[in-house]
Amino acid sequence: MGSFWARDVGRPGMGGPSRALGCRSLPDASRRPSLTAEPGLVIPRGQPVSFRCQGPPGTELYRLKKEGAEQFMDLPAAEGGGLFSLETAPNTAGNYSCLYKIQTAWSEPSNTLQLVVTGLYEPPSLSALPGPNVTAGQNVTLRCQTELWFSSAALAKDGETVGFGSALHTGPGSRTDFLLAAVSDAQQGRYRCYSFHGAASEKWSSPSAPVELRLTGEAGRPSQPPSSPKLPHCPKDLLQGVPEARRLEEEEAQRGGMESGPWVNLREWRQ
Repeated sequence: MGSFWARDVGRPGMGGPSRALGCRSLPDASRRPSLTAEPGLVIPRGQPVSFRCQGPPGTELYRLKKEGAEQFMDLPAAEGGGLFSLETAPNTAGNYSCLYKIQTAWSEPSNTLQLVVTGLYEPPSLSALPGPNVTAGQNVTLRCQTELWFSSAALAKDGETVGFGSALHTGPGSRTDFLLAAVSDAQQGRYRCYSFHGAASEKWSSPSAPVELRLTGEAGRPSQPPSSPKLPHCPKDLLQGVPEARRLEEEEAQRGGMESGPWVNLREWRQ
């Protein structure tokens, strides 16, 4: 018997009349399973994604559930080892968790993973201000622009999401500015951005064309790059602009370098 989708009628449990158990031990389903995804959680529309649910020895059945859906997917442990394969589409985007079953006992749900599906809207454009070739210690703005209105944007570096920002409405379109303060080696790389609506944060546009950020040298005096702790992963919360970023923007606007707009200050980056 392979995997299949069935209708969800509530959380599984131990149904039927009670019986005397005598000295028989109850099945142990007290451990929560773990859920992982390959090749990742940001997947282009039409591409496959695999969820692996891992339970303890003795697991007989795995169940994959999508938040808000009335259906679930069951897979006998002997057939797939808890590996569920899906082809991404707009309706597959969302939050997933899994359970396992030992005899008649079901576990608690696993950790929750949010699957993001890209390619659902036209791509935005991404540009670097004042340019993609910068000196150490210089401030750079990555501007994500769309022709249609979107409420939010995501910034990715070398394929990994590193920041989120709220968008400014500019006529029929929108834009989000990501500030990279005091650029150092850690910020070099290939950047892309995505647009999405806040109410559907798991449904993204196609990625923008890449912008390659390169460090070209020192700016007339020895630069003092700040320490670079890792950027915490923030799949839900939007990073907010800071007063210093707003001041830098206003100074740049007075010099005619850019329009006034919202800022997202990305000071901490992954090494």
